[in-house]
Amino acid sequence: PCLTVNSIRRGYYSFGQPTYELKGAVESEKEPCIKYTLFMLELTESDRTHIQDDPRFVPRPEVYGAASFHLALQDSIRHIQAIGNKILLIVDRPAGISIWLSERTRIGYDQPLKHFPASKRRYHFSVHEQRRLLAIAYIEPSGQILLQIQAFDEKFASIQARGSPQNVTAWYQDGPPDIKHICFAGGPEELCIVEGSGRVRIYSFVSQGFRAATLQLPPDLEIHSAYSAPDDSAMIIVEQVSSAGYQLRVYHWNSFGQLPEGCILPLPENLDFSSTTEFCPSSIGQRSNVAIIAMIPSQRTMRCINMQIKTKNTAYAFKSKDGKSIKVLENTVHNSFIDCHAEVWQRYPVVSAIKRETISSQSYEPSPSLTFVCEHDSRLFLTYFKRMTKEFEQVTRKPTEGVLDAVVVRAGNIDDLDWDSLEARTFKAGEWFVELLCLIPIHIAVARHNSFVPLNNGVLDPIQELRLFGATVDQIIHSISLGWYESIFNSYMATKPVKVVSSMGEQSVGKAYTLNHMVDSSFAGSTLRATEGVWLSVCPTRDTLVVALDFEGVHSIERSLQEDMLLVLFNTAVSNMVLFRNNFALSRDVANMFTSFRASTALLDSAANPQLFKSLLTIIIKDVVEGDKKEIVKEFSSNFSQMVSEEQEANFITVLHAAQLTVIPWPVIQSRPFYTLFSKLRTLLFKQPNTHASAGEFLLTLKTLMAKLKAQDWGSIDQNLTKHRVAQLMGMLPTAMATGFAELQPETEELKNLDNQRPILWGEDSSDVKLSLAKSTADRAAPLTTLVNNWRPDAARYGIDDLSHYLDNLVSARLDHVHEWIKSNISRFPTDSADVRSFKAAVDDSVELLKAGVQLCRVDCSDCRLPCLLPKAHDSKDHSCQTSHKCLESCEYADEHMEDDETTCSLPAGHAGRHLCDPTSHSCGEPCALIGHRGCQHTCMKAPEHPSEEDHLCSARNHQCGQPCSLKDIIVVEANGTKSCYSCPNFCIAPYDGYHDEHVCADRLACPVKCQLCSRLCTMVDHLHGLRDGEMHLCQQEHTCPYECEAQGICEIDTEPCSLDTIFMGARGTFHLTKYTQIGKRLRCAIPIAPGDLWHAGPHIHSTAANVFHYCEAKCEHCHYICRLPHNHPAREHETKHGSMHYAAWAIEGNADANIEVGGLTCAVRDSGTPFLCSSVCSSLGRHAHIDYCRSQDGSCQGNESVHIKERMLPNPDRAKDWISHKLFWARTGFKDPYSQSEKAEFA
Repeated sequence: PCLTVNSIRRGYYSFGQPTYELKGAVESEKEPCIKYTLFMLELTESDRTHIQDDPRFVPRPEVYGAASFHLALQDSIRHIQAIGNKILLIVDRPAGISIWLSERTRIGYDQPLKHFPASKRRYHFSVHEQRRLLAIAYIEPSGQILLQIQAFDEKFASIQARGSPQNVTAWYQDGPPDIKHICFAGGPEELCIVEGSGRVRIYSFVSQGFRAATLQLPPDLEIHSAYSAPDDSAMIIVEQVSSAGYQLRVYHWNSFGQLPEGCILPLPENLDFSSTTEFCPSSIGQRSNVAIIAMIPSQRTMRCINMQIKTKNTAYAFKSKDGKSIKVLENTVHNSFIDCHAEVWQRYPVVSAIKRETISSQSYEPSPSLTFVCEHDSRLFLTYFKRMTKEFEQVTRKPTEGVLDAVVVRAGNIDDLDWDSLEARTFKAGEWFVELLCLIPIHIAVARHNSFVPLNNGVLDPIQELRLFGATVDQIIHSISLGWYESIFNSYMATKPVKVVSSMGEQSVGKAYTLNHMVDSSFAGSTLRATEGVWLSVCPTRDTLVVALDFEGVHSIERSLQEDMLLVLFNTAVSNMVLFRNNFALSRDVANMFTSFRASTALLDSAANPQLFKSLLTIIIKDVVEGDKKEIVKEFSSNFSQMVSEEQEANFITVLHAAQLTVIPWPVIQSRPFYTLFSKLRTLLFKQPNTHASAGEFLLTLKTLMAKLKAQDWGSIDQNLTKHRVAQLMGMLPTAMATGFAELQPETEELKNLDNQRPILWGEDSSDVKLSLAKSTADRAAPLTTLVNNWRPDAARYGIDDLSHYLDNLVSARLDHVHEWIKSNISRFPTDSADVRSFKAAVDDSVELLKAGVQLCRVDCSDCRLPCLLPKAHDSKDHSCQTSHKCLESCEYADEHMEDDETTCSLPAGHAGRHLCDPTSHSCGEPCALIGHRGCQHTCMKAPEHPSEEDHLCSARNHQCGQPCSLKDIIVVEANGTKSCYSCPNFCIAPYDGYHDEHVCADRLACPVKCQLCSRLCTMVDHLHGLRDGEMHLCQQEHTCPYECEAQGICEIDTEPCSLDTIFMGARGTFHLTKYTQIGKRLRCAIPIAPGDLWHAGPHIHSTAANVFHYCEAKCEHCHYICRLPHNHPAREHETKHGSMHYAAWAIEGNADANIEVGGLTCAVRDSGTPFLCSSVCSSLGRHAHIDYCRSQDGSCQGNESVHIKERMLPNPDRAKDWISHKLFWARTGFKDPYSQSEKAEFA
């Protein structure tokens, strides 16, 4: 930089010392750059309506929101695209490839989302917005070709590589091709590659190979660009057919490779496309409305070409043989159209114990009817149907309550039937749809590869599972959807309390049949194919939603013990009543029957989840004859009591079911008592206390529990629920504060209670008002100007106090609305939670920003005497009233003017004294003697011929000193130690001729410096107090402490993904696993700082409770899960709920190829223990011994619990090893053995 000094002159004295005024300029050299300006296109409401009515309609978007950024001359833009309200920008720079994804006004300010260091690689990029994917093709200097997928998160806030780059060079036997273009293909994670030779191939990242089909483009084809259609239907190639023309060539993905010529679409001949530089595909209104937008910079024009891409479907029709009708035989083999009703009555209830009450009661309901259209004697149908219902009731003994007798059966020729006499029922559409949807169960989870796998919309999607590798609990929650039940839980019946009944037990014992007859569900039980995983159905009653969960049988040969444990844990945690059907009457093996239940006590901590694990365990012993009831129950209870006494306080009845148990001997099927007992189950269920207050709360609890099981997070569910709710609210908070809505895109959404979806209405809050949360005064200026103009144009000419009152009322109404919304959404969560405290602090910060956004400067305008309407403490040296600065009053000497003379006052707006059209005509008009001082109105307003010895003076009330305010270069130290320098930008308003030793501006009764602890302003009424040593700048409000808890131990335990593990091989294929580990966190101090203080007294601690809990810092050496006991606990052993054994490896007797099968997984030497939990792997091994490194140098480690191994053994064959017992293994870890007493005895 170069400083040029033009003049120096001596100024005033300050504190007895002279000051000097320097005038000059500072020049500095900057690198040349290019300015880019972004213009956004938006459809008008009229265009949106036209597109819905006519997909061929071509809209005329409006341009809005210009924003600019700068790039160096050597930088080049490789890709730019609007994604929601953000801009994706990929720039090739000398330092490498940089990727930004920011709001358009933040480009150039935010850090790049991703950066690839400089290399000699060549890159190609393709983006799929709907799938949130970025494909990158790397071409190495050596010719190698690498392909990789990068995935954005749901909010497009971060990007993460999905696996390592895949090397596809080996697929090109003739050497690497010259890749011209890439784009996403129609399949999941498929990439289309266009080569310079004209060959087009599709690569699948899932199968890691190319499709068999290839496409060879015509040899004379000159490709301008290639894209995938926005609706994933086809590839669109823009080709140049001449120097002055282009045409489109379309290839459907479904018929890829079959039509080399494709579908050729010439561009409209009446439009000139010769100067087009870029073609951009887009969707308008909806994804199926495909358009090509042509950019023609030389004409400053964009042209939109509407396309209709239709997929080819094959039509099927049934035709009669040889074109002739086939005669129907009169003698039928069976009456399947009638008999099918009996089969439905056999499998599902005619009258269930708990009936659906979705449909509102009606005064008149016509009887159900069946009408058969045929040429037979109609009396045969009625006779057959009545005989069938009678036989059904006699054989099955099912209660029907006259339902079948009320069915009206008709039959006859189509022309003879009296269709007008058929009575129809009318329903409310919503009730009818809910009734229909509740008949259809949905698959919600499975257990595979020793993991709990939630499903999305009832489907196990491998692509979805790939996306969830490395996902946090919160991300997993967002990925789960219960399909058609989402709207029932989340909206339609969101306020109803929920009762959950589940059915579990051994395989093929009638679990689904029991649920169907209890809650009127339609689970498809079958003796041929058992249920897999967990299925859900809903039975709405008048006051309650009854949720039914059907679980697959325990002890299946297809399931490992660990998978059974996870299913049992899910079942017992969420249910109010667990029906456990079993064959005890045959097997008598109680201990083996409940192995999964006993093992589950070592996982999720029931004490940390008081609202879970409250179910009544209802043990149903099937097929018990009347005479054996007492003996069966007595024997079962005796065996059960013995098992519970062995486990003591760790027994699963106490841990998983809150000590609630009942045993019911169930009669054999096709006996009348078999069905009458279902009413007893109904009574037991409705006696259970409610643990799910509303359907909306239940939905979030269910998803959170499923996510925790997948992530092996065994901590408090309250902690996850709170984090999830806080994350939801934090994401919506800026929009809520600014607009009063939760979301603006794709359409506005009101602020709602997220548990029941009820809108939070607030009549005084105007949805048309958009307030600013900007931190800088420069960003506040435009929104504030809009608000001021909404109040009244030329607002500065009217009462500034009225304007301020109007603005304050807008903010107050918005804050009342938002606070009510926040209160309704966090009232059920613990207020002392660190996440809630952090959220409230963020709300307080937003409140201050919102209030600051409407505070006016009020200092006199630089060009007139009206108040400045810029934001308070704005950076600009000039103050602006945002008017014409002219006085609008008429001249007070109107009688001295001719009729056509201009008589408007020519003085500045807000001036003092009389209104004059021309001061030189009606007054002296000479320059004021004090013209150099601030506030001067420049022209002498005395009489035209006032005595010459009198000074020329204007009508200004006060001529100000005008020197810069004395508040200069003060150092402000924030609570975190950050220092900043502040100088007041205003000027002294003291009279020029009055003595003053300090220059104070118009803001003399307020300190303009921000509070050292928050964003509010200092409340001191002395403008210059900051010049004194040791002065603090505080807002006199209570503050949260910015420091972390300093007590010993761990404040909070979080379970987080740490990496993707290697491929594992099991009996059912290979799979990947995400490693999860526990992180000990330090929380923010919860002690508030009192008003007027910079610090609080006493140590920093994360809770204000009397006895603050801190966890022990010990970690299990095999899973790194943290001890759950308090810091410095007196227990001899640490204790935790263990996770996956990431930090253990298999050592197997034998050579390097030795392996072992455990729980359906094949494990080899040195394989990671990640698929197994510390608390379940030993159960899978049965009677076993562990291997540990020898702790003796001379082999003298022989003992009751250990045996020295003489052979060399992998891994680390040079280190001696010992066989050690299960007991010694856990003793060496320092952690409590998590296995049951019976298992410990077995392992010994």
